[in-house]
Amino acid sequence: MAQEGNNLNGRCPQLPRGYDDFLRLYHVWANILVAALICFLSISSLSSPVSAEEYSFDLSEIEKKPYQLGGYAEARPVLFGLDREASLYKLRFYNRDEGATLEEYNAALQLEGSLEKGISRLFARTNTDYKNSYLGEEQETIVYEGYLSLKPSSSLTIDLGKKTLKWGKGYAWNPAAFVDRPKNPDDPELGLEGFIVVSADYIKSFDGPLKTLSFTPVLIPVYEDVNDDFGETGKVNIAGLMAIPPYFENTEKVRPYFARLRGLRDEIRRQGAANMPVRHLSMGMSHDYEVAVEEGATLIRIGTALFGRRK
Repeated sequence: MAQEGNNLNGRCPQLPRGYDDFLRLYHVWANILVAALICFLSISSLSSPVSAEEYSFDLSEIEKKPYQLGGYAEARPVLFGLDREASLYKLRFYNRDEGATLEEYNAALQLEGSLEKGISRLFARTNTDYKNSYLGEEQETIVYEGYLSLKPSSSLTIDLGKKTLKWGKGYAWNPAAFVDRPKNPDDPELGLEGFIVVSADYIKSFDGPLKTLSFTPVLIPVYEDVNDDFGETGKVNIAGLMAIPPYFENTEKVRPYFARLRGLRDEIRRQGAANMPVRHLSMGMSHDYEVAVEEGATLIRIGTALFGRRK
């Protein structure tokens, strides 16, 4: 016999009469209270005054200083594990026993600074490498750059000293890589050292069809112990030739200009000395570079093809 209070025949007990009406009334009043609370908070936030915190700063903190100094230091210790039975171990340490491990210590310090006064600016960048290995201690300091820059006007800049020529402005004359040092993937900092040069940079803007004119003459003296790895001392070292032909919709019309420049290079090679290899032919832009490459171009300028026309 079922006990009192338990479900009979699996049926749930019925709720008291009026319970559904109570739930509906409860939900209505709850929604009204929530809406009223939201309105109260919104009105309070709008009516309360907002106190702005005063902020002050020192203008000297953001003013450009006449001097700058920076750099970085790096320390890199290395511990090698050696296999005495390996052929390379016997080849490298054939006359001594270095044990099972080998220590090596590397350090680098790069400093750069500048000083400006009036139209002149001095800039210098140096790099020092230190290495202590089983071969002994090695230390080398190289002056990457050190030059005096004069800016008599906003359009003209004159530089004298050791400088890295960072060309590549995207204008018509863009002799990138003409006076760069050889690239070495094992020593990426090799190209950071500049040459002793005298250079000028003149930039002028116009309102007509010609928007911008850039002229950058560079004089690179070659003497004993001065830029001697750039060319033969006491000679004129021609790095390459450049041509900008007239613009033609039909690109085949520019072929004679490119062919003439290639012929001029070949003629210089035949009549010149070993110091005049004329390695580069800088010719061809976005609309005619294919013809230029067919005629032997080694440097082309295709900024418009890559990034679109300038606005």
